Amino acid sequence: MGQLFDYRRQLAERVAVDMAVLYPSRPTNDAVALLRDLDIRVLWFDTELVNLGGDVDFPSRPAP
Repeated sequence: MGQLFDYRRQLAERVAVDMAVLYPSRPTNDAVALLRDLDIRVLWFDTELVNLGGDVDFPSRPAP
């Protein structure tokens, strides 16, 4: 989290930047709550590591 805030701090237009953390699987509810409280989006892979879940809606696509 600190690294994300440090990166954003160095940008000229900080307001236009969305921050997100990508996990290999769904994080704990406490981790999700903390990140959302800090306005950091949370993303994770499903159990097959094919689709993403979390705070951003992506179109689903069938597995190859």
